[in-house]
Amino acid sequence: MNQTHRKQIARKKAQSAVATPDSPLWFRATISFILLSVGLYIILIGQYGANEKQWATGIVGSVFGFWFRR
Repeated sequence: MNQTHRKQIARKKAQSAVATPDSPLWFRATISFILLSVGLYIILIGQYGANEKQWATGIVGSVFGFWFRR
């Protein structure tokens, strides 16, 4: 197996691990809503520590990044 073929296989595996435009919009929106709800709850409620808020901020940022990517 040559190196070009290995790169093509690795690229296909990486692409299959990401949500694609083929997945239904309602599914992507539902997952995003759930993650945003949990993340914002943890950030805004004030009962959680710094580690939990960092985790929640990362989740919220990831959701925004998913929807605003090019």
